[in-house]
Amino acid sequence: MLTTCAIRPHRLLGLVCGGGDNAGLSVNPGARITATAEAELLVLVVEDEPVIAASIEWELMAAGHEVLGPASSVDEAQELVRRRRPDLAFVDINLAGADEGVGLARDLRRRWGVHSLFVTGQITQARQNSDAALGVLAKPFAFESLVACVPAAAELVSGRTPPRIPRGLEVFAPIAQPPRGDGRGFEASLAQ
Repeated sequence: MLTTCAIRPHRLLGLVCGGGDNAGLSVNPGARITATAEAELLVLVVEDEPVIAASIEWELMAAGHEVLGPASSVDEAQELVRRRRPDLAFVDINLAGADEGVGLARDLRRRWGVHSLFVTGQITQARQNSDAALGVLAKPFAFESLVACVPAAAELVSGRTPPRIPRGLEVFAPIAQPPRGDGRGFEASLAQ
């Protein structure tokens, strides 16, 4: 009889094991959990709450994406991006008690061509700074919505309206940026 266990990373408690199937995961004690399937996109996660950051990281990895971070500060996020440019960033607005996420989202777009989605409870600030991000996913959110935001962002960056807007996602003005049409795909479109 085969026993399976779904392992979820938790930065404070270590690894948490629950029922489910762990196919496609490799776990090394003391190391990060990594998906063995090829990642679809590289997503930067900027979140200063460790439990939320770990949960976001896990859900994105479980969906086949690679995660850069999580970063808990602007400086940490910028250092990660200097080393490796992500396809997309999920950015909390309130980092360490300040609204630093807005400036980070603008900087990511201006300096590195990386589009952001705000993942935050500060909806008013997100709306007031709608020029800085593709939209906002309101906290609290369902993880299914978080994962569905990745293909929705791909559509927005490609100049198209997503066929389905994930629950809790408020899309800001569409990006006036047509697809590249050079066959390089979503990553290349995001890098513009």
